[in-house]
Amino acid sequence: MFWKQKECDKKLVDYVQEHYKKWSNLQTINYPEVHIKSPNGLRSEHCSSVYAYNEEDIFYLFFIICCDRSYLKNFHASTWRSSWTAQFFVDNDHVLLSGTIDISLTYFEDANINFKTSKCFEKKVRVNRDVDMFSSNILSAINEYENYILYDLNNFFTNISYYT
Repeated sequence: MFWKQKECDKKLVDYVQEHYKKWSNLQTINYPEVHIKSPNGLRSEHCSSVYAYNEEDIFYLFFIICCDRSYLKNFHASTWRSSWTAQFFVDNDHVLLSGTIDISLTYFEDANINFKTSKCFEKKVRVNRDVDMFSSNILSAINEYENYILYDLNNFFTNISYYT
């Protein structure tokens, strides 16, 4: 089972590259040039990892994705923590994927505004013995839920003046 960890870790690195780093690079186009040793003043750090463990004869994979962004010119900082556990069943055809996405946004220009949210997800994901398909199915489910929370956040910020 630990061979699945290595393949998932490789796929997760690719996923973070595609969905976090490239997105941050595109976002810098919208930020004016400032000099704080980062492109256009936007500083962004990303990391990910997959850990495997066995508890009471049940095999688990733990996925974690972290993203920290700051743009000091407009006094904005944010963190994104996405953590997921894949619990294997006896039949090895499905895993129970449970995860939590924690988001913290801070604006501290004229007032200290903090927005924090946490959302939990759970889904039974069909997998098989093919390692590539296994990791792709798990990351597809993670991507689905991350997109879901991004859609909700965008909707919230678009309508925030309506709510206040």
